[in-house]
Amino acid sequence: MTPARAIPILLALTQLLAPGIAFGDSIVLRSAARVASGEPVLLEDVAVLNGDAALAVAYAQVSGPLSPGERVRFTTADVRSAIERHTTSDEPEPAANWSALALSGAECSVIAIDADLLRARAEARAKRRAGDEPRKAERVHGAGTLRAAIRGYLSRTLGVPETDLRLSFEERDAPLLATPTAGRAVEMRTVGDSRRIPVAVSVYDGDRIAAEGTVRVTVLVRRGTLVAREPIRRGGLATDDAFTRGEHWLPPDEIPVEIASDGLHPPTLRVGLDAGEVLLARHVHSPSAIERGDRVVVRCISRGVVVRIEAYALEDGRVGEQVRLRRVGSDRRDQGFTARVEGRGRATAATAAHLGSTQR
Repeated sequence: MTPARAIPILLALTQLLAPGIAFGDSIVLRSAARVASGEPVLLEDVAVLNGDAALAVAYAQVSGPLSPGERVRFTTADVRSAIERHTTSDEPEPAANWSALALSGAECSVIAIDADLLRARAEARAKRRAGDEPRKAERVHGAGTLRAAIRGYLSRTLGVPETDLRLSFEERDAPLLATPTAGRAVEMRTVGDSRRIPVAVSVYDGDRIAAEGTVRVTVLVRRGTLVAREPIRRGGLATDDAFTRGEHWLPPDEIPVEIASDGLHPPTLRVGLDAGEVLLARHVHSPSAIERGDRVVVRCISRGVVVRIEAYALEDGRVGEQVRLRRVGSDRRDQGFTARVEGRGRATAATAAHLGSTQR
């Protein structure tokens, strides 16, 4: 049989062996992952999902909640067991042959990080990258050097004036930093997101690369801050009268907290603060995005199809947490269902199996 004739037959056999699974759908186990402590470990946390069939089981629970700092390894066998449990209990229709999904990777090493700290770091990274366009060359006008171009680039990337940046370069990068940039195209992108940021740079003179390399920059940003007047215990409320206002030079990933002047809904401290300590995002619990009794828009995902419903929250929940909801119009004795909080008044659920009739 020629290779050309074998391909259609192979595709047909794939569909027969895996009904409901499209050719190319796959689950690739990550080598390592960070997850929020106190929350179930889901398939989407430990694997890269490709295709509708894989996305339909994104919320399969691989493990129960982990404690902060706990490390666990998950294998492909753990993933298959999670998919089987999920599809057996949640699928509204006869399940596809999920075991035929292409599953690769040896194992995933997982470490649990405090949920609020993990969320604060993610928000900080998103904020820093909001103005960045990776691999985009920009034209530098006028006289100058690569050192000055990097300062301007980091100013735009971090969204702060150059006067609010304090940069320290390494001596070994001095020759590259002295590269003239007038009339040349300079391509830059950050390849890290902490206090010490590597910046990959390429300087083009016409169609020739005049210089390239990675410059390591220690970055501090001047921020408006709140400073504790006196020690505040863990679990206490961060009220405006407990702090004085000031300015501090902080690493880019240290985000200061601003307290609403109306005094409503002050954040709760997850750690104690000493007098003179700056109030940062990692010090406080994230406020609830959904409160008991709120009307919530829920997107239910099943087999790659998204169904939108409305429900009432049966408990409070922060972004990323699982909460109990009851569909609008259902009997008050209904125990409801579980969904993940995605934002203010928004949540997602992995299936619509037990929600009764739905509307698209």
